[in-house]
Amino acid sequence: MLIKSTSAGTTFVDKESDLNFEELLIFITGADEVPALGFPIKPCIDFYQQEADNRHLPYASTCMMCLYLPRGVSEEKELHKLLSQAIRESWIWKGIGSYVVLILYV
Repeated sequence: MLIKSTSAGTTFVDKESDLNFEELLIFITGADEVPALGFPIKPCIDFYQQEADNRHLPYASTCMMCLYLPRGVSEEKELHKLLSQAIRESWIWKGIGSYVVLILYV
């Protein structure tokens, strides 16, 4: 995955995937664009230890604005595949382009 900076902004360029910056931003922060005044905290990346015979997908905490990636993935292509799968299978991905209505009963 390459990061491309232009006068129009920063974008992620990946010839092997259709993932884009907006999808990654939504997955990590829950926001589809960077707020005008920026985020209240800086997004972070953290790593977790995988179990020997169990592969877990990367995950994110939108409250902490943190992306958690697995340790021990030696190939960039494999890590990208896991991240892509995590984003595509997340509930956030299924909500892109539609509005979610939450009704609370008191």
